[in-house]
Amino acid sequence: MASYLDPLPLVICPQIQAVVSALRQGPRKSIDYRRPGRGVGTMGALDQFIELKALVLEAMEEHAAQPSGSSFPVDRLELLSPFLNVVVSSEVGGAATTAALRGVLKIIQAGALEAPTMSSQVALTEVIHAVKNCTFDSNDEVVVLSVIKVLVACAVCPSPALVSEASLRDVFETVFKTWRGFSIRSGALLRNEATNALDELL
Repeated sequence: MASYLDPLPLVICPQIQAVVSALRQGPRKSIDYRRPGRGVGTMGALDQFIELKALVLEAMEEHAAQPSGSSFPVDRLELLSPFLNVVVSSEVGGAATTAALRGVLKIIQAGALEAPTMSSQVALTEVIHAVKNCTFDSNDEVVVLSVIKVLVACAVCPSPALVSEASLRDVFETVFKTWRGFSIRSGALLRNEATNALDELL
């Protein structure tokens, strides 16, 4: 039988709660993350996370009944889309954007996108695209640090074949622009983080 000690389901719910808490402190507007060929309904961000949490809890019950080592039964893009909606939105504050980025990072670090599957490949591409187009105050170094960490996590995933050359180029260009843009006026922490990220990508 699968165990609830599997890292992915244990990571997801706290990340959902963190973003929901940040959203409740900001404007409650509808957010819709769209890419060519894939539309998403215009439900509010909070509603998206409520729906995602219900889906995850249901999947946890299903997962517990499966043989040990089986994959958590939620499509990876479906799992990440509510977080990406917040990342690209101009209607939320820095706290919600940071919480969403940290949620994406935690989910990646829990191994959600490690399997060499089409689901993981599509999700990685979407994550890179969304984070590259993250909307935030250019002076918010906390958000910038989170952007860098997520992009590097995508680029150095255990299955390199999942990340296309175009996506890798997007990651490098975004991190390089961040390093160049903040190398003079930012604090030492951000400069060092961007420099280390470039070193890891090269």
